[in-house]
This record gives sequence, structure tokens and C-alpha cells, in this order.
Amino acid sequence: MYNLRMLKKWLPGLAAILMGAVLLVAGNWKFPSSTFSVPVVLTSGEPALITGSLPSRGWSGEPADLTMRFQFTSPIQENQAQIRAEVVMPDAAITPKGQISLLMDPSEPVNLRWQITPNRKGDLEGTLWVNSSTIGVEPQAVLAKRFQIHSMMILGISAAWIRRIGWGLLIIGIFYVIAFSSRRSRSKI
Repeated sequence: MYNLRMLKKWLPGLAAILMGAVLLVAGNWKFPSSTFSVPVVLTSGEPALITGSLPSRGWSGEPADLTMRFQFTSPIQENQAQIRAEVVMPDAAITPKGQISLLMDPSEPVNLRWQITPNRKGDLEGTLWVNSSTIGVEPQAVLAKRFQIHSMMILGISAAWIRRIGWGLLIIGIFYVIAFSSRRSRSKI
């Protein structure tokens, strides 16, 4: 009977701890990315392979990673090749911004990474553009990969605020349980 009374006193604190833990897990949830692999042939005849991962879901206001790997699938005669890549998505902040342009050693793959932070909830459309050329050849668009991110909020609240509420409930619940535990030990004295 005594333990049942204590459980009733602790119940709001335990409920706050449980709700806080659930919100922390939900607010930190990472969504899986979809992968792609596209073989391409440049105008100069060199075969290459572009692989990567695209986010398909994410939290509004939280960054998601888009990765890309460009590699030639057979040796080419040129000493260097140039690759240009850009991610375009109107309703998102993209880091790094603009077009990335770099010279690469054709024997080594190039790995690129962008962070996409949706500015609103809903379905956002974007495109990964990749151009490539070797010395003396005009740049050629080798990939225009369209993708979509479903950006979410929980009850109109961003993931950052969900985590803050979760931490708040967790701390309040712990203090509540500690407060009733200390009252029990003082009442026995």
C-alpha cells in the first residue's frame, strides 16, 4: 500500500521523464538516404561513374547530407580533368553555396559533400548538376539528378524545439522524482 502511494506521487515525474525521452529520440531521428549510381560517357569518350546518396526525408531547419563520388572507370590519357558540381534547391540553405569547380587526377575519385537545410516543411524539389571536361574539351553536362526531400515538423514545431522540450521534461521529471524521494526520507526521521 505504501509503495502504491509513492508510485502515485512519482507518476507525474516518471511520465515527464518518459515523454522527455520520447521527444529526444524523435527530435534526433536520422532518416535514411537513397543511393544512386549513374554511368556516364563524356563527349571525349571517357567512361565515368557517378555515385552518391540523396536525402529523401528530413526535419525542417535541420541539415541533411548529400554526397557524390565521381570517378573515371577506365584510365584516360589526360593528366587532369575538371569537374563542376552544384546543388540547386530554392527553399533550402545549401552549404557550400554555388558551383564547386576543381581539377582532379583522373586516376583518383573525387568525393563531394553538401549540407541541405530545408527552410520550410513540405516537399522540396532540387537538382544535382555535374559537368565534366578534360583539357581542350568543352565542359559537358553529365548529370542532372532531380531529387525531392520531404521536410517535416511535429505539430508545427521544429526538431530543435522538440529536443529542447524533451530536455526540459526530462529535467523536470528527474527533479520531481528526487523531490518526492527526499520528502520520503525526511518523513522517516
